[in-house]
Amino acid sequence: MNDTTSLELAPNVHELLQEGIALNTTATVYKPNSRSLPEFFGSPIEKAILSWAVLDLRMNLYDPKQNCVQIHVVAFNSVKKRNEALIRRKSKSAAHIHWKGAAEMIVGMCSQYYDRSGTINAISDEEKT
Repeated sequence: MNDTTSLELAPNVHELLQEGIALNTTATVYKPNSRSLPEFFGSPIEKAILSWAVLDLRMNLYDPKQNCVQIHVVAFNSVKKRNEALIRRKSKSAAHIHWKGAAEMIVGMCSQYYDRSGTINAISDEEKT
């Protein structure tokens, strides 16, 4: 990815990705000081997601942990092939769920998606396959 990738995402899309990545993971990021490169700890998939978020999208994964409340977390389920985190922003009353798992399972549950500009679009059954 290029250095402008995070700038190409609408702020609301960037914020949702940041929350989903920060609040629906068991992996961690360690950066001992401002000059050091971050180190990622966890499963290979979760380390890859964190690396993408921090290095490519320039996300701060600490802010969501301060600005959101985790209401409920469901660990990965091999039958459902997903895990989930129900969260609420401290500044809002509405809650929302961040799912992570097998793409075909997640997309199969969707009726809408955000594009890069932050617009919500309907997703057809053809687009799901």
